[in-house]
Parts: sequence; C-alpha cells; structure tokens
Amino acid sequence: MLCKPKSRRRKRRDDADDDEDESNEAFADVIQQSVGGFGRWQLQTFALLCLIGLPNTWTEMSISLLGHSPEFWCKPPESYQNMSATQWKSLISLTAENSHKGSSGSCMILDILNENVTSLIPCEWGYEYNREYVKSNMITEWDFVCDRQYLVYIFRALTMVSLSLGGFVFGFAADRFGRSRALLLAIICRSIFGIVSTAARDFHLFFFLRFCLAFFDRGALIIGLVMCVELVAGKWKT
Repeated sequence: MLCKPKSRRRKRRDDADDDEDESNEAFADVIQQSVGGFGRWQLQTFALLCLIGLPNTWTEMSISLLGHSPEFWCKPPESYQNMSATQWKSLISLTAENSHKGSSGSCMILDILNENVTSLIPCEWGYEYNREYVKSNMITEWDFVCDRQYLVYIFRALTMVSLSLGGFVFGFAADRFGRSRALLLAIICRSIFGIVSTAARDFHLFFFLRFCLAFFDRGALIIGLVMCVELVAGKWKT
C-alpha cells in the first residue's frame, strides 16, 4: 500500500516529461517551418561557421610542416669555421658509412680534430640545415634529428590524442552547456594558445601549447559541424 503513491507520483512525472518533450519537438517544428529547410540565413550562418573551422585545417596541416626534416649535416668546429659550406660537406663526406639518413656527415663525423680518419664520432657541435625550402621549424630550432628524432613522433602522437580528446570533450560540453557557449570558449582559447605557441622558446612548452591548441581547435570544428546540421532540415541534413 505504501508503494502505490510513489508509483503514481513517478508515473505522473514521466507523463509530464513526455508532454514536455512533445511540446519541445512541436516548438522546434514550428521554428523549422518558419526558417525553412535551407535558405539565405542558413547559407550566411554556414559561411561564418566555415570561417571558424578554417584554422583547424592550418593546425592539422602544420603537423607535417613543423615535422619536416630538411637535409642536414654536422656543424663544423670552430677551427673549421673559415671553410665554405661546400668545402666542409666535401670533407665530411669522405666515407658513406657516417650516414644516418643516406647523406654522409648527417649524424656521424670523422674524428678530424684528432686526425683519426678511421673513427666516427657523433656531431658534437650541432647541425646545419639546408634552408632553401624550410627556413625554420621545430626540427631546425631544436635539432630534432638523429638521436632526437623520436621527439617528432611524440609531437605527432600528442597532437592526434589532443584532437581526439577535443572532439569528445566538446561534444559533451556542447550538449551540457549549450552550443554557443562551448563554441565561444573554444574560439577564445584556441586564439590564445595559437598566439602564445609562436613565442615558445622551449620545446616542452611548445608541445604543451600545441596540445592545447589542437584540443580547442577540434572542439570548435566539431561544434561548428553540429550547428551546421541543426540549422537545416529535410534532405539538407544528409
């Protein structure tokens, strides 16, 4: 007998929720009928959302540009600084066995200071790069070559993980807090991290800033796509 009132109360609550859902659906149908399936307003809004998603292309394409490794070779020690680049490259290419990437003198160099032409040692004085096509990127900035090349793969993996997390988290946030609020947050944070990352002088900080940039970038893209679909009706949804 004590369970019946609770059961009836729960049933009334469920009926009220169903009525509210039907009312919301009816209201949405009225709005769609007034706005139309696809018209000038949807086209203008779609164009603006495309502009919001455009930076996402730059973020994803920049992964390849930032991680592109140009031709490089061992930097000469101070006693050989007076040599031209051509002369120095000719000197360090006396043997093809000192090649890590197929270009002699890339990661190993003859022990020329000790006049031991049969012994190979790692590049102790850094690296020089062919900057004909790539003036500067994270490879040339922090010497991500040879035994530090694995850092490039870590950077790419972190970016992919960040993009996945951004889509998941902002998909939930858009439903929980609203499309506009989540989109505005993603745009603001994306702009901040994008600008700050250009001034990073340490690769640990750069990796972190790029991780955050990709996270909010993907969030803005996902929400924009959802809004594009929700603004149209009928065949335009597919």
